[in-house]
Amino acid sequence: MIRSIALSYGVFTHPNPPEFEEPAHDLSIRIIDKLWNNWGQDPASPRNGETELYNVNIPLVQELLVPGAVEVVWTRIWRNQYGSVRIRALSLCLNYSLLRLTF
Repeated sequence: MIRSIALSYGVFTHPNPPEFEEPAHDLSIRIIDKLWNNWGQDPASPRNGETELYNVNIPLVQELLVPGAVEVVWTRIWRNQYGSVRIRALSLCLNYSLLRLTF
């Protein structure tokens, strides 16, 4: 397994103002750099006790334009894994395709 950081941007206005892009990217880079260089421990992780995934959500809001106005908040989420579900679904799709070909 490899270290993973998911990044998403919360869009609240359409179209998204282009002036939000650069400060959002800058904030994202600072957060990702901090996470990568201070990777957490998780004793329940199958990845040698390291955190498997960080999820970063950046809201595209007016406060991004004001230095220091956006507070970065850390929280934990419910531990969940979907690996076996995806494998089972892929297996069912493959079996269905094989069955379909035999008709």
